[in-house]
Amino acid sequence: DDLYGAAESVPFGAHVTPGATTFRVWAPTAQAVLTCVYDAHGAPRAIPMTWEARTGSWVVRVPNAPHGTPYR
Repeated sequence: DDLYGAAESVPFGAHVTPGATTFRVWAPTAQAVLTCVYDAHGAPRAIPMTWEARTGSWVVRVPNAPHGTPYR
């Protein structure tokens, strides 16, 4: 638990801000993580997330993904 203590200070999930949505997941043992965002027509776009060693999480900021954008 001490290894990723900084994880307590970051928000996990999808966080919408003007112009972008930031996605963050806790997956310290993963070797790669993708966020799949769907456009208005239901077409998926897989976006690689970036490993953040300080928190043990994966994060990506997706421009033009407003509130209500489907993702997985």
